[in-house]
Amino acid sequence: MKKFAVMAIVGVLALVVGYLLGSYFPLSGFSKGQNGDSTASQNNEVVDVTSGEMPENTGRLVVNVSNEANEPIIGIEIDVAKQPGPPEDWGVKEADIEGTAVYDLEPGTYYVFFNMNRFPTDYVIQPEKQVTIEEGEEATVSFVLKKN
Repeated sequence: MKKFAVMAIVGVLALVVGYLLGSYFPLSGFSKGQNGDSTASQNNEVVDVTSGEMPENTGRLVVNVSNEANEPIIGIEIDVAKQPGPPEDWGVKEADIEGTAVYDLEPGTYYVFFNMNRFPTDYVIQPEKQVTIEEGEEATVSFVLKKN
């Protein structure tokens, strides 16, 4: 019985450590294509390119998030989806050091919003914004977050 309890505790600890490691080092960052870029979804061609040329048949969406003092909000999750609701994996990014997330998307209409579960509690959540992406064009969506 004592051996079973020790094994159960070790198993639970392994699950907790695995969960924590997966949260900080997601496996999606290790998936690379032949040219070294992150692989794109089969349904929506999205390439994680923050500079350089725009991939063919796409448009670029740049999302900026700052506070009222015009300081970037770093690390906030920014979600993009074809329709309101949970985004697909390709539509979830965190703002970089400049408070920016860049998406290369197929032309169409998209919704930009925040994950309420991962939104900073000291700011007021903003409503979603709708944006249309045109081939070869860059669209910018900006959010200015206000303190509670």
